[in-house]
Amino acid sequence: MDPAVAAGHPATTAAGIEILEDGGSAADAVVAAALASCVAETVMTGLLGGGHAIYWDAARGQARNLDCFVAVPGLDAEPRPHELVHLDVPFGEELVHYAIGAASSGTPGLPRGLEELWRAHGRLPWPRLVEPALQLARDGVEFPQAHASCLAMLAPVMTLDEGARIYSPRGELLQAGERLEQPGLVAALESLAEEGADAVYRGTIAESLLGLSAERDGLVTRADLDAYEARWSDPIAVHYLDWTLMTRGDLSGMPETAPRLPRVRGLDATERVLALVELFRTDGQGSHTTNTTVVDAEGNACVLTTSLGLGSGDFLPGFDLHLNSML
Repeated sequence: MDPAVAAGHPATTAAGIEILEDGGSAADAVVAAALASCVAETVMTGLLGGGHAIYWDAARGQARNLDCFVAVPGLDAEPRPHELVHLDVPFGEELVHYAIGAASSGTPGLPRGLEELWRAHGRLPWPRLVEPALQLARDGVEFPQAHASCLAMLAPVMTLDEGARIYSPRGELLQAGERLEQPGLVAALESLAEEGADAVYRGTIAESLLGLSAERDGLVTRADLDAYEARWSDPIAVHYLDWTLMTRGDLSGMPETAPRLPRVRGLDATERVLALVELFRTDGQGSHTTNTTVVDAEGNACVLTTSLGLGSGDFLPGFDLHLNSML
């Protein structure tokens, strides 16, 4: 089988391809690509967010879901009121009300999820998987038009705190074709390469996260970080024509969408694409997140969707890591 990588940014795709060409598995490539997306696609996602993955093990003929979404924090903490920042964000023609700030941030899940994918199905050394993202952090990465359009909508959040330095250098929003520079991510990724996911849960990044959370009235505690686990589960099988689609329920929407998939036999390639685009255009799902899909030469496949939510508007000092706003 021909290997393939699909992702939301050319640099993310290139990271996955690099790892496949180095002998990595689909899991290795997804981990590397996801870390690259945490540099190249930070208006969509980030290391302190969460995600969901599904992995197909070709040798076993088995699919499994991995839940590495953020967790509700507050273990070992006394309940108390928390201050949130309220603002309206324009999504197209609609103003959407959001409440952000450190108290909107849940316990990060993505780092532990990536490590779990690697432990279960990877074969290259962990530090090797961090290398493409680390190089992107050192060099900077081109800012695409889709991200510039998204930034224009999200500017009230993305330019808070240290975000102004990153997304509004020289006092103007970053434009398509310019370099996205996040030098603090170098230190963050170096810690991740050396300490593994523990960097975020027990190590260097964890200490910074806990300090910021305490300073800004956040909810995440040391007990939350210690307790976090990514969890495997069985997928849901959905039948379409002669195919069986393996997916997750609830958030994915696929079990509800599959019965409405158009019959594309007899249509040419363009007509097939247009039929599918029309279906998903009316599905009511937003597109402000990122997705990575990898198939390796052995037929193993992995799909990973990650997000920060909108982002809380808080950045870890020295690391340029944006907190999620999933709560």
